[in-house]
Amino acid sequence: MNLINGFNRGRVVLRSIMCLVLITLILSCNDNSEINRIDKELKIATTKIATLTEIKDSLETEVVQLEKKIDYWLSSEFGSFVLKGKPQNFSDREYVESLLDKNNDIIPISGSFGSKMLFSNFEFLSSKWIIADYEDGHNMGRAILEIVNHNNILKFKILSLMQPL
Repeated sequence: MNLINGFNRGRVVLRSIMCLVLITLILSCNDNSEINRIDKELKIATTKIATLTEIKDSLETEVVQLEKKIDYWLSSEFGSFVLKGKPQNFSDREYVESLLDKNNDIIPISGSFGSKMLFSNFEFLSSKWIIADYEDGHNMGRAILEIVNHNNILKFKILSLMQPL
């Protein structure tokens, strides 16, 4: 909500500055054509502000919907999302990414032309599962992995592999 308040304050400040500039220009102008030009520019600026406000409102609505979607899939009803055993200076995402980098050897498919399969991208499905892309620069696939905690040491267990047809 601080972001929304910041947008609203910025909009109020911007409108106040535009009004002061307009008043100053009107008072200093003797020519009606100059006033008409400034009036047209003000209308254009007002239209742009209205359009940007609509876009901002739409994006804020989208953020709320995405947050609800994330909250649904990472719900505490199915266990805490905090990964136990991770160093405190890592986020869950950074920690899993570093572990995937160290555990590329669990991919049971050999790379092409002597290359090695590596995990490249992943997304949390829940506090217990992730889906991860793997590739060697020539071939690719996806794996659904279970996050397994053995004495506060996180490991991954492949539940399913998928390769493009």
